[in-house]
Amino acid sequence: MPRHWFIKSKSGQVGPITSKQLLQLASEGRVQPGTGISGDGETWVKAESVNGLKFGDNEVRRWHVKTKDGDAGPFTEAKLKQLVDAGRIKPNVLISHNQIKWIKAFEHGPLGFPSRPEPHAIAPKPKSPTRRPYDGVIAGEYRKRFGRCGQVFTDKRIDVHVYHANELRPVTTVVTSGLSQYALPTGRGVISSRRELVLYVEEFHEAHAELLRCLSRAIVSDSTTWGYGTAIANREPARPIFKKSCLDHFLMMVPNIVSDFAIRNSVQIEGDPLHMVWVFPITIAERLYVESRGIQSFCGLLDQNQSKLTLDPRRECYAQETMVSA
Repeated sequence: MPRHWFIKSKSGQVGPITSKQLLQLASEGRVQPGTGISGDGETWVKAESVNGLKFGDNEVRRWHVKTKDGDAGPFTEAKLKQLVDAGRIKPNVLISHNQIKWIKAFEHGPLGFPSRPEPHAIAPKPKSPTRRPYDGVIAGEYRKRFGRCGQVFTDKRIDVHVYHANELRPVTTVVTSGLSQYALPTGRGVISSRRELVLYVEEFHEAHAELLRCLSRAIVSDSTTWGYGTAIANREPARPIFKKSCLDHFLMMVPNIVSDFAIRNSVQIEGDPLHMVWVFPITIAERLYVESRGIQSFCGLLDQNQSKLTLDPRRECYAQETMVSA
């Protein structure tokens, strides 16, 4: 194999990446047999024609899961295994890779279930808090920092507040309220289990509120550990977040407005400080850049390209021509 590779994706050309990274992407289903790859960035071939690049059926297949609310998915094999490990999929839950033939999860060997399934097949859904005693405290802190609230999109679990730009704060702030009622798994870069998501925009649209709400629901439903510097795909496999956009992942970042980050010094929920997490949409190439070089290096890349604080769905991929790995 060549030492470095380039990959064709919806966001453009990704790379160069190492052979080890290419093997990993193939095993995760993020590079498939028909994906265009090149050893020099000029001559392109299908990944399936490269010797030594293995595509197991399990990685290429996409799985669907039967739930009370209908079919969920598609999920990669790796994601399916994560749901099993988190207790979200029980042995007798029906799964299918073609939505025609359905089998019980324990019958699919790679998921690691014992030959005898447990008696309870359906995993309980995460319980919503019966009350949200900190809503008033959080709303008061938001008002003090962001100004007067312009709109509130209410939900039984997680609300979204909109604070329009003003003289003291030149950006419109879209922020969740209610996510911090859940004690989330802590990860690298975030000490506290209590977090709220924030998005900065120039002109607010209801789609921005729905974006934060959907992302929050996914975070609550998934037990995966995450923190500052973590990238989360928009669905499985990753799809563009906006129409005609190359952005298909969410990068969790420290807020770029100091006072927003400092909220952790003012609000505590059951003894844990409240952390604000800035949601910054990125591309798959930028995710690889972060994984390879780290979040601080990526922040430098944003500064180099004079990236705006506010959301820009049409921005180009900053890591497209940058070496991902030495």
